[in-house]
Amino acid sequence: MEWFIFAIITATLTGFSVLIEKKVLIKENALKFATIFSLFCAFLVLFLVPQVDFKINLETLVLIYAASVFLTFGIFLFAKSLKHMQLSIAYPLSAFEPAIVAFIAFFTLKEVLKMNHIFGMGLLVVGAYVLELNYKKFNLFDPFKEIINSKYIHLIFLAILFYSLTTIVDRFVLSPNNSIITTPVNYLFFILLFTAFNFVVLISIFRPGVKELYHVVKRNGKLIFLMAIIVVAFRLSQFTAFSMPEGNAGLVIAIRRGGAAFISVLLGGEIFHEKNIVKKVIATIVMLLGIYLIII
Repeated sequence: MEWFIFAIITATLTGFSVLIEKKVLIKENALKFATIFSLFCAFLVLFLVPQVDFKINLETLVLIYAASVFLTFGIFLFAKSLKHMQLSIAYPLSAFEPAIVAFIAFFTLKEVLKMNHIFGMGLLVVGAYVLELNYKKFNLFDPFKEIINSKYIHLIFLAILFYSLTTIVDRFVLSPNNSIITTPVNYLFFILLFTAFNFVVLISIFRPGVKELYHVVKRNGKLIFLMAIIVVAFRLSQFTAFSMPEGNAGLVIAIRRGGAAFISVLLGGEIFHEKNIVKKVIATIVMLLGIYLIII
């Protein structure tokens, strides 16, 4: 199959996974949720053991572990911000990730930024502006004040930065054009095991207590496990796209974030009875246009 088919599968699964995440986070602590989620993901990848090549060099393992650290902070910070924000505002902001990936890739992977990339990034900013615009009390600078003053928007952007760094390592390790290379199954297996280990360390330091985790599993274990299945599937699909010569990291992430943002705005607004959905749809469409300019 072509790389973009895997990217579209990734986008669709991501959209549904974030709906489940928001539903669970309404009642649960972000760190406890993320820890249980990562442990479920680690459990699921154990079924891949027969397909895993354990003859992997130390340099590749170090890179995968570095990516797992970035992923750990990305998952936690995104969950923390999503808990306190409307889904139809929080997730569309993740459309900035392709722009950040393109910017970092310019310096690390020597990928050149074209004029359409710059215009695309500009549309992402416009979309974010529209998301925060209050039509009832219109003030030109209110959206910028909201972005500057909102603690949870700051966390979203920090999470996006960590996700972007993860993406750069993903593509570097999986790209067939590099000497350091491993299979999508190998990469998925090790990064999710490492991520689970990182969360166990974090929760042991900041929120010790097995009983607390047990209560979360009892309340929302089935939903979190379903989300883990979806996420393992979309990550395998995403890593497969990255392993193809044409599977440019920025293109794959642009399709993933854009498609998932549209799902989260339309379905999330309906499920969670969020307000100003028309405005958010317009903002998401503007961001999708920005993503389109980035990927063409």
